[in-house]
Amino acid sequence: MKRPLVYMSRCFGFEKCRYDAETVTDEFIESLKSKVDVIHECPETAIGLGCPRSPIRIVRKYGAPVLFQPETGLYFTEKMTEFAKNYAEKLANVDAFILKAKSPSCGAGNVKYYDFMTGMIINEIHTGFFTAEILKRFPDALVTDELLLAIPQERELFLSRLFKD
Repeated sequence: MKRPLVYMSRCFGFEKCRYDAETVTDEFIESLKSKVDVIHECPETAIGLGCPRSPIRIVRKYGAPVLFQPETGLYFTEKMTEFAKNYAEKLANVDAFILKAKSPSCGAGNVKYYDFMTGMIINEIHTGFFTAEILKRFPDALVTDELLLAIPQERELFLSRLFKD
């Protein structure tokens, strides 16, 4: 039986690449690593953001979402979108993506959205910029995050779809 190929966010124990220079420890994801072939990346460090770094956010500016770093006033929308498109084009035969929840780059539908002028959270939830490109390129792939995988029914569904053969 062919081992599934799973993309995992690099912060899941591969490298201290989060904005706070830490990793994310997840027992289930750690146990899964030995049962699948893994590829990993950190989109934020891949576009040149350091570690540690000031957090980035998705903000609404003039009605459109942009990737913004409030502390520096810098925008990363174009860099992240270009990286995500190029990275996704190089991927082949990926069976699943396990992404970092709530991340402005990797979050899958659970990322806070802020108003640029006020800094207040808008009552909308968005997908991270990297994940948006992944979803376009791999519409049939399994896409999840560590928060969903913590729910027993979601984890069981994910595993049954991943190891379906």
